[in-house]
Amino acid sequence: MNFKNIFFLLIVFLIIFFPGNEVIACSGVQIGSQCWMDRNLNINTGNSWCYNNNSSNCSTYGRLYDGNTALSVCPSGWRLPTHGDWETLSRDTKSGVSALKSTQWMGPDWIPGTNTTGFTALPGGVRHLNGTYEYGLLGNISNRGYWWTSTPYLTTALRYWVITWANSMWDSGGHRSLGMSVRCIQGEGTAPPPQPDPPPPTPGNVSCNATSQSRINVSWSSSSGATGYRVYRCSGSWCTPTSLVRTTSSTSWSNTGLNSGTTYRYRVRAYNSAGNSGYSSIATCTTHSPAPSPPPTPSNVSCDATSQSRINVSWSSSSGATGYRVYRCS
Repeated sequence: MNFKNIFFLLIVFLIIFFPGNEVIACSGVQIGSQCWMDRNLNINTGNSWCYNNNSSNCSTYGRLYDGNTALSVCPSGWRLPTHGDWETLSRDTKSGVSALKSTQWMGPDWIPGTNTTGFTALPGGVRHLNGTYEYGLLGNISNRGYWWTSTPYLTTALRYWVITWANSMWDSGGHRSLGMSVRCIQGEGTAPPPQPDPPPPTPGNVSCNATSQSRINVSWSSSSGATGYRVYRCSGSWCTPTSLVRTTSSTSWSNTGLNSGTTYRYRVRAYNSAGNSGYSSIATCTTHSPAPSPPPTPSNVSCDATSQSRINVSWSSSSGATGYRVYRCS
């Protein structure tokens, strides 16, 4: 009996007498002890997007998912990898990060990845909280791929891993409202339950503009996931105390009925069903001062002829005057 027959009989024995230990074939790529999908997930569900909102990018790079969608999007028999799974992958990749990258993905000095593992990583980029996209697509300098893990990070975030054009690989934590790629790993697992939608991010670019003695216009950038905004008016360089002066769904507001020549400070918070964002930076404006009143009419005007060709003219000063105009008439 040769070795192949002995090995076959051993597998049959294990299946018959130890039915809970069946050998599950890898239907993706085997890297060390792990079985990974050989491409990024492209299932159109939940909060997911194509890079730059271009459907052709989904075909090449897969979709970008928010964190809560990523936790449950992997099909049956697969799961979202943990932070530890990615650590194992980085250790098992003996020939370096380039072994995980597609041969189409250029590295330092425009040397492409080797993809000897078959992992075929591509720079899917990231979707930011404000809906903009960055670091994606082949051919872009400093491109990167971002992949979610199921491991929580702080209260409203998940850990993620990054592979870069420069053949570096590292991890961090990101807000669940970000959009990143999903690469499933084989096996059933219990992912952390999706968290409720978090409060929106703090509004940015808060500014104000005094347009008259009694009006200041305040504006700010929109916050992803916000239901509305709360505008606060405050005093002092530290903006305390703070008073709520307006609730609006818009990203601008005109504060009227103000005192002339007075300095006002504003901060804005976004809100949704989960609560308030943090306070924005402070915007400071001063209403226009009243136009100065004309000075009183000069008094005690007199003149004195001192020669055949000279007359001296004099008058009393007028309060607030910056100068005087002398007229001659007939």
